[in-house]
Amino acid sequence: MGEAEDRLFPETLKVQGAEERALNQRYKRVLAEELKSFPKVLQKMRGCERWAYLGEDEIEGCKPYLWQQNGEWKLSVMGEASSLYVCPDVSIRFGRWSRHGFQEWTRYDTGEPFPGLKLIYEGDGINTDGADDELDYGAGGPEIAIYPGGTLLSPSDMEELYDKGYTVLAPTGAFGEAVRNGFRLSQMLVAGMANMLLGHQNSWVEPYLDSSSLGCGNVRIKLAKAEPFQEILSMLLPLVQQLLQEDVEIPNCVQLAILPPDGDPAEKDYLGREDGRGKFSYHVDGRGNLQNNIGVLLGIALSAPPADTSCWGAFTCHPASHRNKELHNQYTAQYLGVIPKLDLGESVPVLLQQGEIMVAHPLLAHRRSQNWSGNTRYNLYFRLRPKSAAQNPGWQDRVLDDPFSIWPGLTWSKQAGTRGEARKRHPKRKLRRR
Repeated sequence: MGEAEDRLFPETLKVQGAEERALNQRYKRVLAEELKSFPKVLQKMRGCERWAYLGEDEIEGCKPYLWQQNGEWKLSVMGEASSLYVCPDVSIRFGRWSRHGFQEWTRYDTGEPFPGLKLIYEGDGINTDGADDELDYGAGGPEIAIYPGGTLLSPSDMEELYDKGYTVLAPTGAFGEAVRNGFRLSQMLVAGMANMLLGHQNSWVEPYLDSSSLGCGNVRIKLAKAEPFQEILSMLLPLVQQLLQEDVEIPNCVQLAILPPDGDPAEKDYLGREDGRGKFSYHVDGRGNLQNNIGVLLGIALSAPPADTSCWGAFTCHPASHRNKELHNQYTAQYLGVIPKLDLGESVPVLLQQGEIMVAHPLLAHRRSQNWSGNTRYNLYFRLRPKSAAQNPGWQDRVLDDPFSIWPGLTWSKQAGTRGEARKRHPKRKLRRR
């Protein structure tokens, strides 16, 4: 797809100045293939590029969308057989166009110029949701030997995984050193990407970036290049194998999730502010498909939270939502905007110290909190599946009926989880040498 900066698309855009005022709203990046599957999309969308943008608000029951075809960006509405506006020969890719709009749009039906319409990209062109929901980071990653002192899950960890959908482990010894090395590499990568976007050619950082990296806040790093990340994974493979009861497929890439401070750069009263994102901001990995090709989600805190804030971009989830059949039955419809989101109650931030590990079920509903601090938060996310999944496309077929069918190694008694007894929060356990 061209130079590395050409691969970085902003997550959200805003349309301004359209004659049809309902079109003037925020649009979120989605895969164009998803739009093609919407029943209300009448256009054939032949030759469309990988990314499109879907409007947040409906217009008489249909959503507007932006998509690219043969070098042109088009603004359309579901239910219409042709586009409303077109902008020729432009790139919307992050780093290649102005924050304040670009070349002139025209009316599609008349071909007349419409200079008032502009696209504004918001934020820094990044996906700032804590854990991205890309389905598959690709098989064929590097050979990684299992660290001889790797960890296993205790019965109390398994109880929490069954009950809440996640558990937290604390670091010790060599794992802490690997995390510090990973944090150092992460900061060097961010500085290298900044230099690259400023126009420096042949940056050393480019070989680390996967060809489909999405932006500075949600970067796919090639695992074969990132030895500190390989070392981290090698120490965690035993617990993943324990759950899956087989070898783990090593992915090509790992997600480096970078979250700078929220808010206006000029404001000074950010410390102590609470998370302002609502309880309906959650998602489940898979972009609407709950058979999401993920067996285990691992999150590792590479950086330490500041002491002066309690809201620092934490992975924030709805405990037990991985067992919520009502959510699973309607999730695809609510993802497509056909029905309202199910009220799952208030979410819970998973507050990780540097080097702590979150193990989570792939059906756990989650989001990220805002970052009201003066520091950037760095997390590492591995989405892993069984090695046999590549030859067994139906390996998740039963996951909606039995969420634990993908975890044959979850040996903690499920019957005990149905007795309704009050559970104490188990203290975070240090990784044990085996």
